[in-house]
Amino acid sequence: MTRARAAAGERICDTLVVGVTGAISAGMVPTLLSMLRLNELVSEIHVVMTAAASQFVTPRLLAVASGSRVLADGEGREGEGQALASHVDLAKRADLLMVAPASANTLAKLANGFAYDLLSLTVLACTCPVVLVPSMNEAGADRGLHATTRPRDRGAPGDRGQARRAGAGAGPGGRPVRAARADAVVVGLGAAGGLVAAELALGGLRVVGLDRGPSQTDADFRYKQDEIKYYVRGTGIPGRGADPMTWRSDAATRAVPLPWAAEVYPFADPLHLPPAEGTGGGSVRWTAAAWRFREADFRMRSAIVERFGASALPEGCTLADWPIGYRDLEPYYDRVEWELGVCGRAGNVGGRILAGGNPFESPRRRGYPMPPLRRAIASRPYAGRAACTYCGHCHGYPCHVGAKASTHLSLPAAVAAGNLDVRPHARATRVLRDAAGRVRGVSYVDVMNRTVEVASEVVVLACYMLENTRLLLLSGISGGGHAGRHYMTHNYGDLRGLLPEWTNPFMGPQVAGSVVDDVTSELIPDNDAGVVWGSPVIGEGGDVQPIEAAHMRPAGVPRWGGGLKRWLRESYRHLYQMCSQTTSLPSPASWCDLDPELRDPLGLPVLRITHEWSDYDRRAAEYMMGVKRRLAAEMGMTDWWEAPAAPRYHVSNHEAGTYRMGEDPGSSVVDRFGQSHECSGLYLTGGGLFPSYGSYNPTETIQALALWSADHILGR
Repeated sequence: MTRARAAAGERICDTLVVGVTGAISAGMVPTLLSMLRLNELVSEIHVVMTAAASQFVTPRLLAVASGSRVLADGEGREGEGQALASHVDLAKRADLLMVAPASANTLAKLANGFAYDLLSLTVLACTCPVVLVPSMNEAGADRGLHATTRPRDRGAPGDRGQARRAGAGAGPGGRPVRAARADAVVVGLGAAGGLVAAELALGGLRVVGLDRGPSQTDADFRYKQDEIKYYVRGTGIPGRGADPMTWRSDAATRAVPLPWAAEVYPFADPLHLPPAEGTGGGSVRWTAAAWRFREADFRMRSAIVERFGASALPEGCTLADWPIGYRDLEPYYDRVEWELGVCGRAGNVGGRILAGGNPFESPRRRGYPMPPLRRAIASRPYAGRAACTYCGHCHGYPCHVGAKASTHLSLPAAVAAGNLDVRPHARATRVLRDAAGRVRGVSYVDVMNRTVEVASEVVVLACYMLENTRLLLLSGISGGGHAGRHYMTHNYGDLRGLLPEWTNPFMGPQVAGSVVDDVTSELIPDNDAGVVWGSPVIGEGGDVQPIEAAHMRPAGVPRWGGGLKRWLRESYRHLYQMCSQTTSLPSPASWCDLDPELRDPLGLPVLRITHEWSDYDRRAAEYMMGVKRRLAAEMGMTDWWEAPAAPRYHVSNHEAGTYRMGEDPGSSVVDRFGQSHECSGLYLTGGGLFPSYGSYNPTETIQALALWSADHILGR
């Protein structure tokens, strides 16, 4: 399969059979298959995949990319005989069989003639040329390829041996490839990293941007109203196969692989919100709830102690004030709202309360660039983005008209300026340091499974908070013992019910709802429950698709059959839900570290989360549930059902605190600009910076902090 042949548009063969095995580069196979079909280099493609391959790529994705049914091990007894017959037929019809990637395990089995699954049976049965594309480290490839080369493993005609070596390279333990030096390396091009990379590149720095997912454009999301693809299967979202992590309730309990999809939702694995893969990251699929933190949220500990006394905080609580305040960050909030495009109606401009806006918000210098609908969705055409069409597929979905503010839209200008080199499918493994402890670059594994080192005196870790924490720990950066500590998350406390009126929840985005801010943060009334920090109550009247609605049913409604259908017919158009976002207060009982037992496909330790909802967390959630009950009754809900005060999930995708900022290196990991105390030149973004955590969605604050850090790097 030569480049010259592909470039000339010459057909490679009529029938290509592709075998996919369990290696990390299996995730690139759909792209390869799509390219072959798009350029008409083959007439038809058939895929045979091993059971291990399903840990890296789904049969459905391979079927879509190849245009044909995929033969896979483990299809079940019913399809077993059909699959066995199909593999014989494929072996007869194939003009070329390519195993890509070919794992070391598969190569060893084929070398010894073992027929242990559908793929090996197909290889042994075929008479056409067989091309093996190894996925292993260079030393292993040099030793193993001689053993696996048989007379018919001669590659495509005229291209003897070339394809077999493609993909063989220095894996995580091999000899690293040294890449050209950059002025800055940004790891993760999502909600924060996309902004930082673009800002630094447009500021004149030569920037390398790494993302473990693909490079994405709006053209990739034109057809997206597919609840099976995004809600159930979580297309574009990392899963437990490639990105496992573990959870335990306390230090005395053995950790288990974390079931991201706890509760009643059969969400994709994990939840189909951040973290996500590819440029834009979670901002491609986020709900677009763009909130500023309140002034009091930045001095949460002081505000609680001043009002309730230090004894009101739970014993051992490690809550701390921020080293910066709302006034420091307000100009950056303003930039996020105007540069990305956030719509809404201001309620407090320069201390002046405006009618129709939120009277409880902290003062801002000017209003929003667009009128409501709220929040980071265009209510009218803005900066090249179309207006929202109220399609009803928003949270967890990309936007098919580009109305949602996503940082993948920030990157093209920086790339066009010549200063940003975006490297997709690049998985960072370690921050590199010199003998003095200063940052000197990043090590990552590329799409060819090579270890690459890119040198730079500035590195920005801008992955999701959990992966940033893991990279710190993998790199031996402890932050004085605080890296991974002070873990915080949100408890949503969902209340769902039925209203007498039609709510038509299938229409519009989730953020086109309502918010009751009367008891948010420090506005919480005195109470006997000992709850010292409040939360908004968020009403979500739209953006509920049919399958999601079926999973929101109350206890007693069947999961299938006539009972479920009857409930959907009678209730779907009357559904309404409210949530709050009480924060878990940080304590020594909640932290993240590296799991001593479980490793990822690269052989690196995975992140382990130790967390349980405390007595205070439960009381706070129950207090806010009482507020929602009163609202439900006043709204005339005919029936409602509630989430427990201590939910089964321990990752809400609103995580914070594990590399907190502060002035004192003895009690924090980074300084006020997000630069590591321990490793000069290393910056971090994300919710891990938060020393305390209010009850609003964190994304706009994360993005404001990202711009704040970028200005510091640029010397502004």
